[in-house]
Amino acid sequence: MIETLAAQIASYLDDPDIMLLPDHPEKEVRANTWAYSVAPLPRSSAVDLAAALDEVVNGLRNRFKAAPHSGTFYAWYDEPAGQLRCSLTSQSRLPFGGRIRTTNDSALV
Repeated sequence: MIETLAAQIASYLDDPDIMLLPDHPEKEVRANTWAYSVAPLPRSSAVDLAAALDEVVNGLRNRFKAAPHSGTFYAWYDEPAGQLRCSLTSQSRLPFGGRIRTTNDSALV
């Protein structure tokens, strides 16, 4: 069965190993960072992609609402790799340098 990119993004919530590890940031990055190749999948509309990202945000919010640490879910398009990437961190700063643009509007990703 060939999934859409939106379905693959929503499957981020199916991974039981997604976790907040504030004392182990490198392990947290390895466990929580996913990459989705855009090219070979059937097209998803921008609306479907935004809805999938919102579903992940809401699902993570529910999963970790009782956790002692908060987290930041972030997503970006890696143009050279042709991948949409997602991750979750408990760190106060994202684990990379460079310019970022924060938004609560998933459609902008």
